[in-house]
Amino acid sequence: MLRFILVPLFAALVFSSVDARTLRWANRGDPQTTDPHPQNEGLTDNVNQLMYEFLVGRDKKLELVPELAVSWQQIDATTWRFKLRSGVTFHDGTPFTADDVVFSFQRASEPTSQLRVYATASGAPRKIDDLTVEFKTNGPNPIELEHVALINIMSKTW
Repeated sequence: MLRFILVPLFAALVFSSVDARTLRWANRGDPQTTDPHPQNEGLTDNVNQLMYEFLVGRDKKLELVPELAVSWQQIDATTWRFKLRSGVTFHDGTPFTADDVVFSFQRASEPTSQLRVYATASGAPRKIDDLTVEFKTNGPNPIELEHVALINIMSKTW
């Protein structure tokens, strides 16, 4: 939703510089941070979704769909394996790999993260190869994909 507001707003600002006018914009608050892991608050999450992606996302019908993961499979009752999208780079040009996924989930599991309950429930991430990551949970997690869909992926080089 915020994306549909900010893009036209940005275009209006860029293309109307010849006829500059005061723009007043109201919102229900301000984002608390652009760091994707410490806060779990609606507006902050909306803004961060414009900058970071997830392994799994949702389509217009709210069905789970691939984002940074192209596929996934449940290996056994406590193991999930995700194949990652190739050719993805971060804003600084570094390639996206399984190391970034492991880093992001470990970081989101820290006590300072309000997302730790979801990151921890996702299980312990482990790199299999550059484009494959595996999560090992403490027990069966029938909503594993729901948990994975809540953790933004960021670059380990950050």
